[in-house]
Amino acid sequence: MSDRKDKAFERRVAKRLGGRRIPTTGEKHGIDVDCGWLVVQCKNGYRMPGYLQDWLKGIQKQAKRESDAKEWSRSTTGIVVWRSGGQAMDDDDAIVMMSLKDFVDLHGA
Repeated sequence: MSDRKDKAFERRVAKRLGGRRIPTTGEKHGIDVDCGWLVVQCKNGYRMPGYLQDWLKGIQKQAKRESDAKEWSRSTTGIVVWRSGGQAMDDDDAIVMMSLKDFVDLHGA
């Protein structure tokens, strides 16, 4: 993946989240987007394990069904909470995954 494509992705994420792109600092885990209350590191071009994609798509479908069945003022959002079973990991360190669209819908830009 070219550096130009990565930077363009960071700009699009910054725009969607209402933040600003931070120019490369050279830090391995540096901030790509700063939104004030949220800092983001963007990853573009890394393959997501298929099972995570399947889980996310599945729970999003379930959330849509729940939203359609209920008379809520807001839609139901599907998330995946993933914890690696092969590592000593506290539950607090589990990963929460959701689509960028759902995140923006919940928190705004």
